[in-house]
Amino acid sequence: MNKALSTPVGRGAIVTGKVLQSVVRSLIQAAIVLGIAVALGMDTTNFSALTVAGSFVILFLMAFGLSSLFVMLALRSSDWQTQMAMINLLNMPLLFASNAMLPVSIMPGWLQTVVKFNPVSYANDAVRQMLLGSTTTLAPLWVDFSVLIAFAALLSVLGIVLSWRLLSK
Repeated sequence: MNKALSTPVGRGAIVTGKVLQSVVRSLIQAAIVLGIAVALGMDTTNFSALTVAGSFVILFLMAFGLSSLFVMLALRSSDWQTQMAMINLLNMPLLFASNAMLPVSIMPGWLQTVVKFNPVSYANDAVRQMLLGSTTTLAPLWVDFSVLIAFAALLSVLGIVLSWRLLSK
């Protein structure tokens, strides 16, 4: 990071570059997983250029927001073990308190409330609606997109601005 900070580029551009690097890596990984799922027999009757592109837009928004937050946290940590511990401390509860593993209908009432405030649930719901044609949805597709746009905007502004301040010290 010290080499990057010595370049004649704005601090925000450095942070945004790190975030976009993580986002591109996430999208490549998602494409590989989708390819493997199709090769293993995933039902592709609901696939179209629009649904696949929409799914990747959802993944872009989710990855951009989380990567912004994680870059900000990485700048605050002293070593990579602390950084990884903080990322897992955030990732695991977000995953397990979403509708990724279990349907919302069989969750306890308090967890159903948590699911409604979890952005991972909205990303998962949107991708299921677009790629699988799921009819048991958490929210309409426009709500899923709206929540994730707000999530990505909020965390990216927060992460990039706070990172810029941390790097300016």
